[in-house]
Amino acid sequence: MALFFRYASRTVRRWQHGLVKDELAPQSRLQHQYKDFSFLSGVRCFAASTNSSMGNGMIDVQTFAQEATRQSLSKRERKKRSAEFALKSIKVAIIGRPNVGKSTIFNRLVGKTRDKAIVSNVPGTTRDRREGLAQIGELTFTLTDTGGFEDASKYEDSFLAGKHGPALLEGMLRQTGSALKESDAILMVVDAQQGIVPEDYHFAKWVRRQIGYNPKDENNKIILLANKAEGLGDAYNWEESVDEHWNMLLMDTRRLGFGVPIPFSAQHGHGMGDLYNALEPYAMVPLSDVQQQLITDNVESKDNIRIAMIGRPNVGKSTLLNALVGSERVITGPVAGLTRDNITVDWTYEGRKFTLVDTAGIRKRTKLYGQNSHSVPTKGQNIQGSAKTSDASLEDMSITDSLRALDYSQVVVFVVDIMAQKDDPDARGMLTKHDLSIIGRITEEGRALIIAANKCDLSMLASREQTEKSVITSLQDQISDTIPAARGAKVVPISALHEIGTNELMPTLIDTYDKWNTRIPTGKLNGWLREAVANQRPPGFSGIKTKKYRVGPLKIKYATQIAARPPTFALFVNRRRPNSDTIPEPYLRYLTNSLREKFSYQGIPIRISIRGSTGSKITM
Repeated sequence: MALFFRYASRTVRRWQHGLVKDELAPQSRLQHQYKDFSFLSGVRCFAASTNSSMGNGMIDVQTFAQEATRQSLSKRERKKRSAEFALKSIKVAIIGRPNVGKSTIFNRLVGKTRDKAIVSNVPGTTRDRREGLAQIGELTFTLTDTGGFEDASKYEDSFLAGKHGPALLEGMLRQTGSALKESDAILMVVDAQQGIVPEDYHFAKWVRRQIGYNPKDENNKIILLANKAEGLGDAYNWEESVDEHWNMLLMDTRRLGFGVPIPFSAQHGHGMGDLYNALEPYAMVPLSDVQQQLITDNVESKDNIRIAMIGRPNVGKSTLLNALVGSERVITGPVAGLTRDNITVDWTYEGRKFTLVDTAGIRKRTKLYGQNSHSVPTKGQNIQGSAKTSDASLEDMSITDSLRALDYSQVVVFVVDIMAQKDDPDARGMLTKHDLSIIGRITEEGRALIIAANKCDLSMLASREQTEKSVITSLQDQISDTIPAARGAKVVPISALHEIGTNELMPTLIDTYDKWNTRIPTGKLNGWLREAVANQRPPGFSGIKTKKYRVGPLKIKYATQIAARPPTFALFVNRRRPNSDTIPEPYLRYLTNSLREKFSYQGIPIRISIRGSTGSKITM
């Protein structure tokens, strides 16, 4: 097959120079669905469409070359088009009923591990809008994954409404409606294996009402995608199909009113070329109009300050994000566990760009699978109570996703419900042991920490000032006694639901981030070191004497900051090969607390590396 493609490619190039020059006239890109993704794509697209005729391994290469050439543009036309047009960054939304493969398509196009959506066979796994940067060839776009459509009027038959109430379905519909209005193109996904079902027709009618669909408008932004169409390949010709199932699917999809579907397989990556050709017209703009805009749009927001909202379930993380951005960006409600995926929101505050990440609540694993469970069940493992186990497995994946968001963040806002722990036997004050273990992980990862004490409006104390003072003192004392690395973490009492205190959160967060990201001049740092050593000298160890060298009592020569994010410092001592006992732990803790107090590193983890005169080092 490889030799065939090599020979066919050379033959096609010969035909291009003599055949395409005068015979191929440019057609309207909106009418001609399958144009060039690349020259090689044209060859492979035609090969895929002729698989049925290659049973004996023979094919007319000359015919193959002619047809493959007609599926691609001439080099002259491609060069002319690239000189006149450019591809801007667009927004694309994926919509459809549950379990048609929307999240799998999202993961296929996004490709990055950090942005991947949770995928399962349970309906309603995706609920909020999840965005990611996708790319096909030279086309870059923002892709939005949405929750599956369910008819809220059929309350008894709905999987989600029966479990969480109709409010969740209504919230999902509002999120999908917002995605439709903000998108330049819409991928409506149907299941090619199952065919068109009544829910697809009902959903299509709802979509037409939302966007004011007009079938006569050439600029319609709906693209019909038939997922799970394995084996059809690129540039599939529906009209010439002899398979009864695909013919019935074509007839049913035409009744949806959105044109001929694109065969696609998210699982195997089939149909990428056709999808590129369908999306390209929405991104093509005259080069003279958007040169500056292209520079801005096609660059990923790498300089954004990434903030993760972390905490236990139902403490108000999603409500806090909505309060900050000033709109209903994520679904909220009184039921715990509504958030499943990590939802990223790009936001600008006082000229600075942020990426807010809403995460699922983090619970103990024993509360997911029972007290006797010490590991997550493997896929397909049979455990008593399949529905409960399925929900637990989904929640476990959500927790893993939340911890990944913590690892990729720069600042972590740990949200605490100050009223939720009053009946919890595991609580010691306002924080449980599990809360403290999460805070410990935040400091181990070197992230800046802010504590958002939510639901302060429910406190029984007399005044707001009294409540805030009591909350701050209680939380800081509990954290300082348990996690020394998080000593002095800033606590912001808030009520996310009533937007009380939320205006104080961002200034505190910016100040903490700036200190986490700041380098201290070596002169100031050594001034602090001299003062700290003068107040309390290092332990009076006797000198070290060996056959080769002799060293006097321990002396810290000087200090310098070797890194930020988190702040990392090097202390140079008069030892050739320092080890973990060179500076005793109590004295090292004294230096860390003195450094934190001197340069206001409250809530910011500090790392200290001890280095000797020969360049050897040990990090504490």
